[in-house]
Amino acid sequence: LLLSEIGSVSATDEDSDITDLTFSSETPNNLFYVEPLSGRIYLTAPLDYEDSQQFQFSMVVSDAGSFNGSNILTDEAIITVNVVNANDNAPQLSAGGLYGAVVSENTAINTDILTITCNDHDSPPYGNPVISSTSFEDLPFKLTHVSNEEAKVTVSETPLTSAEYLANVTCSDEGGLSTVGQVFLFVPGPNSPNFIKPLYEWT
Repeated sequence: LLLSEIGSVSATDEDSDITDLTFSSETPNNLFYVEPLSGRIYLTAPLDYEDSQQFQFSMVVSDAGSFNGSNILTDEAIITVNVVNANDNAPQLSAGGLYGAVVSENTAINTDILTITCNDHDSPPYGNPVISSTSFEDLPFKLTHVSNEEAKVTVSETPLTSAEYLANVTCSDEGGLSTVGQVFLFVPGPNSPNFIKPLYEWT
């Protein structure tokens, strides 16, 4: 499978017609394909700047040799492919972006409930994710940042008067890509269940 042409090489030979020349190469990890007659170089798989920023390999051009195929002469050139950094990875929230916790209704203010982290596989300037949320503005919780990539959900008011709370969190990178997660907080009631009668008996 050829993805795209990235360049081509050319050669001359005073003894031969250029149509008698062939190009060959052993490319790294078979990521490139060299068309033998034209010298065109194609990608066979996507390149990732975070895995390798540069590839280098040798290209050999051969003439047709003598009439019986002997005495083939060759020349060699070095091919360098530089990979350009791109914002091709969206930031990823920990826990698959789904967070949940059970919180007592009388939990003290400033108690940390859970931690949210985010990472981005891209290199700078794209790989600097920031966690944010506007959902906590109307809730008795707040988002406390440890760093751009880590935040804690913290109790900001008490007592907690609802049985459950839901908030969205967003992790965005500097290249415009983002991932949205959800936080579910459950507040159990203070009363334990009670049997209507303390004793049941059948005969």
